Amino acid sequence: ELVDGDVVKVSGSLAFGADTIQQSGTLVMESWETGELAPDKFYKAPSVTLYPARPGSKLGNASGLVQCKVETLCFFENQRCGLGDWRYLGQYMLSTSTRPGRMLSMNFVSATVAQRQQIDVTIIFGMVARPSSQLVGPVEEYWRFDNKFEPTNPWAQRAMMSMCNVPDKMRVVTGYCWIQQFQQYLVEVGKQFPSRDFHSDVIDWYTSDPNSGQAHLWFVNQKMLACKMQFWTDHSKEMGAQKALNYKKWWDEFVDGNNKAASVTGNQAWHTADAWVRAEAEVAIIKSTMDTIILSAACGGFGMLLRSE
Repeated sequence: ELVDGDVVKVSGSLAFGADTIQQSGTLVMESWETGELAPDKFYKAPSVTLYPARPGSKLGNASGLVQCKVETLCFFENQRCGLGDWRYLGQYMLSTSTRPGRMLSMNFVSATVAQRQQIDVTIIFGMVARPSSQLVGPVEEYWRFDNKFEPTNPWAQRAMMSMCNVPDKMRVVTGYCWIQQFQQYLVEVGKQFPSRDFHSDVIDWYTSDPNSGQAHLWFVNQKMLACKMQFWTDHSKEMGAQKALNYKKWWDEFVDGNNKAASVTGNQAWHTADAWVRAEAEVAIIKSTMDTIILSAACGGFGMLLRSE
């Protein structure tokens, strides 16, 4: 039937015989949010001609039928080319689910360690730290921005999001992943994650809720160059040095695994914690002390042997 002039509404359904539909090939679709690839078949169906009835006539009455052909061209977001004599039909909002986008889940555990004693682990993107301490002379730099980190790249945004999915064995009590808050903001304003206009969108989110991001993002000239995610765990800072280093290995495996799966635009993340520094220093001191004792004992024994001869 013809409704409101140009808009055609067709009631019922159309059916085709199996022999009239042909498989055209396989189409690989990428999930914009996760980057996952999924192959799917697509088919070519025969063309169909519909005859909408004029007002007042009955469908099937040839005297009231008008044949028409309509071609449409749709753009997502901004129009990307000129259309010549095409007629503009307006903007349309496709129906979407009201639930938020996929949030990476993390099962927080109940704390058994006092908050001030909990090991807090920080994962950093966009910074390169000195690989070792300088023993002699002035320190030229402690860190620098990573020029390979490109948060505008969708894969870099996905890499940051993947770091929020900390395994249960880490026993995270609470954590702050700013990129999850950013994703939620994009959903609320009708945009997709990863952002196609990252620097602009992240500034809009930041100014709307500065308390959520001011301690976790580094900006230069209105562009985010580095960021961090922070997690508080149910492990005590006072745990033994070797136990702390064994726990650190779990974080090494988690971060390294995500880096290997990420693209070059976001695969240089690293983690740090005060507990790692203390444990490594303690183990180094113990080892140095043991080496000194062994060396002293060996020198003393060698000296006594020479004297006895």
